[in-house]
Amino acid sequence: MTTIYERIKEVSEKRKMSIDYINDTAGLSNKAIYGWKKSTPKADNLQKVADVLNVSTDYLLGRTDEMNPT
Repeated sequence: MTTIYERIKEVSEKRKMSIDYINDTAGLSNKAIYGWKKSTPKADNLQKVADVLNVSTDYLLGRTDEMNPT
């Protein structure tokens, strides 16, 4: 099973964005996304990251393989 962190990393590489850039742009605390390797983020923080990456939260959660369902 793919973790939230792995999904974020995968999309960030496609978008040519660093994890630190996404973290800062989303307004999260220092290195917050790295902490998601072992914990589950709050819904509002996950939404902020999804907005920066232009994907759905369902995609980051692994509920769908479509980045932007219509």
